[in-house]
Amino acid sequence: MSAPGTSAESRNLLDHPTDEEDDFSDSDVLSPVAPGPGDQLIENIQSNLAEVTDSMRRNILGAVRRGEQLEEIAAQTDHLADTSSQFNDRARTLRREMRWKKMKIRLMIGLLILVFLAFFFWMVFG
Repeated sequence: MSAPGTSAESRNLLDHPTDEEDDFSDSDVLSPVAPGPGDQLIENIQSNLAEVTDSMRRNILGAVRRGEQLEEIAAQTDHLADTSSQFNDRARTLRREMRWKKMKIRLMIGLLILVFLAFFFWMVFG
């Protein structure tokens, strides 16, 4: 059995801290500890982690830049396809125009030759 008054005494201690508790501070718990071999291992791991993190950031930035460049190239490709289509249409139209122009010139030359031949026959036989 517990001693009489123990629970009352416990409640009294919980409700009213003693002077002994005031002497205990956080600095006693967080006092520096002498570095050990585990600290060097932790530093090495943290250093490697920092290097890997930096490498991953560079890789991600590089991938983003490549993605942007690919988007620019895709836009340029679309523009080039549109321009080449317009060029083909214009070349086809110009080819037709030149063909008709060439045909008109041939007809004029043929008509001129007929006029000269008619004039020549009229002068000789006329």
